[in-house]
Amino acid sequence: MPTDAVRAFVADLAKGHPSRRRMDIYDENAPVRVSARSKPESQRLQMHDVVLLAHHFVVSCPAVLYRLASLRLIADEERKALADQHADGASHRLRLLFGLPEPDEAGEREQSRARFLHLALEAFRREEITRRKLMELVQLAGADESGDLSGILERPS
Repeated sequence: MPTDAVRAFVADLAKGHPSRRRMDIYDENAPVRVSARSKPESQRLQMHDVVLLAHHFVVSCPAVLYRLASLRLIADEERKALADQHADGASHRLRLLFGLPEPDEAGEREQSRARFLHLALEAFRREEITRRKLMELVQLAGADESGDLSGILERPS
């Protein structure tokens, strides 16, 4: 999750700003200092914000929580409290309320496996690993070896 994109998303939620803001407004004579204060706790990110962030960036709620903490948009205590809410099922209930689909963990796993096997095949093609090592990696990834891989596993001349 890119830093600027996360900060922009949080800003669009009207969150993450200091609770006290001061501005200078200029009139015809002299600047006038104005200060504003947000309602207490209004700037604090809540689980419903985390769910929207997770959906927007297509990541899990724990990933969002760690990213927010790394950007210092939430304190570690807040991260832990929100993680507890997530563990208690709050994020799932909020997804249902918002009509958002659950993250596709199986799809992510399949994409990771496909990327892993692609890299293994490329390493074999470049003669960085042996056929035996490639078959070991295929087995490790849990891929179906029953298909005919003979044409696929030929190194180019």
